[in-house]
Amino acid sequence: MQQPLTYRQIKSFVLRQSRLTKAQQLALQEYAQSYIYPFKALPTQDYLQHKPLEITQDIQTPLLEEAAQWHKQVIEIGFGNGDSLLSDCLLEPQTLFFGIEVHLPGVARLIHRSHHSSIQNLKIIRADAQQVLMHLLPSEFFDKVGVFFPDPWHKKKHNKRRIINPKFIENVVKILNSTGILHIATDWEDYANHIHNVLTAEKKLQPVTQEEFSKLCQARAKTAYEKRGLSLNHKIYEFIYRKG
Repeated sequence: MQQPLTYRQIKSFVLRQSRLTKAQQLALQEYAQSYIYPFKALPTQDYLQHKPLEITQDIQTPLLEEAAQWHKQVIEIGFGNGDSLLSDCLLEPQTLFFGIEVHLPGVARLIHRSHHSSIQNLKIIRADAQQVLMHLLPSEFFDKVGVFFPDPWHKKKHNKRRIINPKFIENVVKILNSTGILHIATDWEDYANHIHNVLTAEKKLQPVTQEEFSKLCQARAKTAYEKRGLSLNHKIYEFIYRKG
């Protein structure tokens, strides 16, 4: 077996050993192989471990065969409990959706709900998003990349953990197709200012028109984090840029 690819970076997440409900455990045991990359049967205990997938050379298979039958490919990075991603899958059955998330309860919850909703256009990658962007996903592959309400790491000493940074955006640009869209949302003003500065510095991205911006904002399903922010009277900041 090949060794995991090595890389040095500050992680944008901290794994928490959260309990799984019985329904979530059952979902992992019975349905995970239908949804979780690398899309093959694994021993049950592998799905129940809290350790994310390690990206290795032997699983860097391009996802082109999987995507060939679909009209579009969209990926959401850090989908949380998966509510917005599930909503998108239901609304666009001809689009293949990918979701990246490291926290197992959220992954299990989405698998459980997807199975009971007969979702067939969803694939989950449970791994560090930075690794996935750098080593796994094909170039110029996605029509849209979404990053909705990532951890703001609001304490100044933790700002370095924020997932939105120049290298991350560079890797996102790499996986977007020639007219692909990047959509980011946050409810933290300080993070919004940071995101604005990072995006405006990336010359390969341009803001979409106001008409398209309004349309895409209205179409986006609300996440659990967004609903919590709104309940606290937080302002929502959205950024939608197109490659080109």
